[in-house]
Amino acid sequence: MGALRRRTRIGGGLRALFAVCVLLAPASPAAGQVVEGVLMEDGSDRVVRFGSVALLHEDRSVAVTSQASITGRFSLEAPEPGAYYVYAIALGYRATLDGLFELGRGDTLRIQFRVPADAVPIDSLSVTVAPRRSRLDRSGFYERRRTNMGLFLTEADVLKTRAFETSDIFRKQPGAWVSPVSSSRLGFTQNRVLLRNGCVPAFFMDGNLIRRAGESGLYMDEFVRPDEIAGIEIYRGSSEIPLEYGGPTGPCGIVVIWT
Repeated sequence: MGALRRRTRIGGGLRALFAVCVLLAPASPAAGQVVEGVLMEDGSDRVVRFGSVALLHEDRSVAVTSQASITGRFSLEAPEPGAYYVYAIALGYRATLDGLFELGRGDTLRIQFRVPADAVPIDSLSVTVAPRRSRLDRSGFYERRRTNMGLFLTEADVLKTRAFETSDIFRKQPGAWVSPVSSSRLGFTQNRVLLRNGCVPAFFMDGNLIRRAGESGLYMDEFVRPDEIAGIEIYRGSSEIPLEYGGPTGPCGIVVIWT
């Protein structure tokens, strides 16, 4: 496995810097050429969410496009082996181009593609906010915590975990653990949070049901990052689940995340 570093200047002196790893796996007739990775801010560890990413031919025509996820991940499958540029653009960041680089038949390139921040000028404005209760107050979070049923984490508790992904928060919570699973839909490994008896819990975010208990294919890391979380409720079994979330309806518990 080799690592490459490239610098390319385009209009306005834009600069992209990324590391590329080429996985030399045996090629097959059905194998595609894939570039996958994470879109990140140049000079920091901050991921860039929902940016547009593309592979361009040598003549700068578009070969394939994709959109980075909430965690900055993206995957691009080249239509054929050859030389390509990687191009990315996102709100608040400068359009960035890097390449050329060669994609052999069946190659997979894993990269961190970095884009420089670009301040968006806005007119000055004054904002007056009336005092109001926090979402946790309005949702009954603190009232449910006083029942001593389930586990409750506040924003301060989440910060203490120093979690990189939301699933990391659950690694040291009693009655919960994290299991890696390969996601064919996303093309890379995701972390699945499990509760007692290895159950996949129902997942609520801001009071809305995202995934029912036992369902797979939707992962917490896709929906929210640790720095966006105001509170978490963990009910490890059906006997702990309060009535507003359905009560004891089955063997699995639930996870509720508030932002």
